[in-house]
Amino acid sequence: SNFLMKLLGLFAILLVGILVANFVFTSSTFRVEQVNIVGTHNTVLVKAIQHMGIQGQNIFLLNVAAITARIEASPMVATASLSKQWPNSLVVTVRERVPVLL
Repeated sequence: SNFLMKLLGLFAILLVGILVANFVFTSSTFRVEQVNIVGTHNTVLVKAIQHMGIQGQNIFLLNVAAITARIEASPMVATASLSKQWPNSLVVTVRERVPVLL
């Protein structure tokens, strides 16, 4: 009887864990709704970042390194960093590349 109670308790904990994980990874609560870009007023760059498909992604599953690399691949960007603002926002800080005059 004691073994059965422990087994039922373990099953209950496992079930709760699965339900919590399901909520965290599928709920719209943790989908990125807002992408704020700081460090630039360049509307072309801001729109390019905002249209990278970041919105709608789960904030826990967001590949920050890959998104940062994609932003830094832009010829207009010197450096970029991302920070998550829970539960559903992302702040992208960019430093623009300074054009070199020939």
